Amino acid sequence: MAQHRRDIDQDHGRPGTHKLSGGQFYEKGHWHGNYYFPTPSHTWLGGPIIHWLMTGDEGSLEAARLGRDFLARQRLETWDGDWGARIPGWTADNFLWLWWAFGDPKDLSRAEAILANFERLETEKYGARGFIINEQYKPRSEQPWMLNIVANAVGRHAVLTGSNRFHGLLGRMLAFFRNRCLERSVPNAPVKPF
Repeated sequence: MAQHRRDIDQDHGRPGTHKLSGGQFYEKGHWHGNYYFPTPSHTWLGGPIIHWLMTGDEGSLEAARLGRDFLARQRLETWDGDWGARIPGWTADNFLWLWWAFGDPKDLSRAEAILANFERLETEKYGARGFIINEQYKPRSEQPWMLNIVANAVGRHAVLTGSNRFHGLLGRMLAFFRNRCLERSVPNAPVKPF
């Protein structure tokens, strides 16, 4: 599976500066053969990183580095909130994996810039209530499953760095999950802090 991910699922065929170079292909839907171009929301680097750490496989190391370059070219520190929170969530999480494995401070800075931008949108546009709304999805939706991807990245940041920089965001997100998803309280009620 690691070889398939490394050699087949990753775009190796375009010049290194092409927007899609290094991204991960995926299939859209429930049948084989419905190719979809590489996107940040479907590029995961934890597998190649772990495979490289366990085996020393240079191809997996290359896949992780190409994925890093792909994600860096996407400029998700300026994400506008469209098409769902998984986009910045997976990207920040990938940069945290990269920083953990390789120690490049640029990867940590990228992850923090993406999380800070998410928090800015969550605060300025949605009133610091622990969520953003996917404005492009019809009907407009909070999509808690996507927000959970961001919460995972925020938690990983806290664990790996020991920083409390995003604790306020994580607390608001956890309150949102509890109040709106688990307890199903009044839909537009103010989010109660933990």
